[in-house]
Amino acid sequence: MCQSCGHAARGQRKAPAQQSPVDTPRVDPDTASSPETTEKHGGTPDHRQETRRARPPRPKATDERVEELLRAAGYNRAITPEVLEEHRRFTTHAGKTGLPRWKAAVALLNGAQGRGEVPHVREIYTEEKRRREAKQARAAETRRQAGELADEHAKAAREHVARVWAETGEGPTWRELADALGVEGRIASAVIDTLHRLRVLTSTKEPRSLTLTTAWTPPSA
Repeated sequence: MCQSCGHAARGQRKAPAQQSPVDTPRVDPDTASSPETTEKHGGTPDHRQETRRARPPRPKATDERVEELLRAAGYNRAITPEVLEEHRRFTTHAGKTGLPRWKAAVALLNGAQGRGEVPHVREIYTEEKRRREAKQARAAETRRQAGELADEHAKAAREHVARVWAETGEGPTWRELADALGVEGRIASAVIDTLHRLRVLTSTKEPRSLTLTTAWTPPSA
């Protein structure tokens, strides 16, 4: 009761009791696991262990496969069980017969004849990469040369095709056109492909369908 006004005094709000640090366990943000951190680190340890167990090992090459690789590489000595075992890992990494990695392995093994040791499997991948890059470089150079020749012979190619149609009622073959343009060898097909790509000429799968396009205009000098 308030002594000055006679009204009942309102109760004072008490501050909520603070919980003791012992009641609420502290979570360390550095060690707490969350869906994001679990996904970032490749799942839980149990999940990663199951994934490793589920991955089958690379099957080893059979004796027949090892012998096939040795003969392809020109191995002319006796193929004993010891020789098969020495070359088994190398053959396992060589892959399927005829593919680039197999060819690289054959080339390496052929070059290693007389060294008395089996090349390291890394050399297979290094040789395969070298061959792939060399092939890409040759293809790029062929495209460059074909582009230059196509630009140079575009007008002459159209004139020759138009003349053949006027004289025979059908188009020339690719070989006949290449001979008329004086383009020989492997580059000839690439040049005619480029003439198609530049819309200078067009053709279908039908024989002697090579003809002119209406969309081509001579490049300005």
